[in-house]
Amino acid sequence: ALVRARDAEASERLRRQEAQDSEARARLAEAAERQRRQEAEEAGQRAEASLDFLLGVFGSVRPDRGSRDVKLVDALSVAAATVDRELADNPSVHAALGRAIGVAWFSLGKLDVAEQRLRDSLTVHRQRHGDDDLRTLRVQLDLVCVLLARGQVDAAEALLTPATAVLASLPEARVLRDTATLHRAELHRAR
Repeated sequence: ALVRARDAEASERLRRQEAQDSEARARLAEAAERQRRQEAEEAGQRAEASLDFLLGVFGSVRPDRGSRDVKLVDALSVAAATVDRELADNPSVHAALGRAIGVAWFSLGKLDVAEQRLRDSLTVHRQRHGDDDLRTLRVQLDLVCVLLARGQVDAAEALLTPATAVLASLPEARVLRDTATLHRAELHRAR
């Protein structure tokens, strides 16, 4: 009888432990689903804001207001100010568009403005997504490109080296690894 009582007690403890484990797995699954929904919502917000941004850039060209020959620099300045003003309370979208604006400024040869935009975007991406997130790494490599163009080789290397290490551990980051390799070659040529 004593053995049966111990067996019953052990069975009951095991049943309670299994129930607790099951509840913990359910809570983890719920948290993961909430995280996926939040990420999907943020992706939708970024996509919508990106479209609004592009429409704002091209919408600033208004022939009826005498702006038929607007320079892209002027349109981008207006759009960037609008993003800063209207998306200050949405850091993820602001950072995503900050990257786009930084790359656009780089393409226009405005390296100082490009660097600042990309640095701001990188800070937010690091805070929100961490150093090993692909979004963060993309901005980091964009900033490396700007720094190399500005002749800031040491600063570029300081960003490129940790990014390269992280990218080596991410199998889905082949294109970014290739970009980092190209930046590394540029860095060596610049030395």
